[in-house]
Amino acid sequence: MTLRLTTLGHPGVLLDEEDLSSLPGKPVTFGLLVYLAVEREATRDRLVGVFWPESSQEKARHALSQTLYELRQALGGDWVESTGNKVGVAPSLSVDCLEFTEMAEAGRHSEAVDLYDGPFLEGVHLVQTHPFEEWVAVSYTHLTLPTS
Repeated sequence: MTLRLTTLGHPGVLLDEEDLSSLPGKPVTFGLLVYLAVEREATRDRLVGVFWPESSQEKARHALSQTLYELRQALGGDWVESTGNKVGVAPSLSVDCLEFTEMAEAGRHSEAVDLYDGPFLEGVHLVQTHPFEEWVAVSYTHLTLPTS
């Protein structure tokens, strides 16, 4: 099984070549999946602070549990993993922004250009999640097409 996220330009999720177009339509669920895909692992406390900063700890933790459940239901398998306070994704999950960076840094510019379809998480906005918006700005808004 393969899981691939597109984050450069139009957001998307492909599970074994099947387009799971409903996930990008759920901004928090998709945002959480992208965050975990890029960071590979985070604590529940960190996720609560990024995605539900205005909620009480109890409500935020419940919302996180519900969102993780949604992801597991949508993706099946063991794509989203949690052990104690840690949440992560399977190492085989691929995400285009990481591949873009690797290719650009390796000087494989034509391959990087082929991956680039627009700004990181274009059109994905979460209400009342300033920490997520900051993460997006710091993480990948600097991505540009390689020159040469």
